[in-house]
Amino acid sequence: MGKIIVDQLSKRSKTKIKHISYYESVPLKQIHIYTFFYNNDILYYQYLFLMIVDIAIKYINIVPQMRKNESIVPHLDNLRKEVQSEFPTAVKESNKSP
Repeated sequence: MGKIIVDQLSKRSKTKIKHISYYESVPLKQIHIYTFFYNNDILYYQYLFLMIVDIAIKYINIVPQMRKNESIVPHLDNLRKEVQSEFPTAVKESNKSP
């Protein structure tokens, strides 16, 4: 796997580049968090959003924020509660696995 990563990072690779996919099948085990801005050109204002994605079930939660350094813990708790209510069997099985 190390050679694949080196090939991906090198600018000119002589071999065909193999891509590594990062995918988790257990809900709430792999979560990606992004911050993105939406520019309003008319009002000259930037809107800030927090996007939380659960990779296993492809569940996306987009939350507007006032500041970039706003706490994300309540949003993660809400996501956990929503995923547990929508997919209770998958979450119970994920708690059994080591």
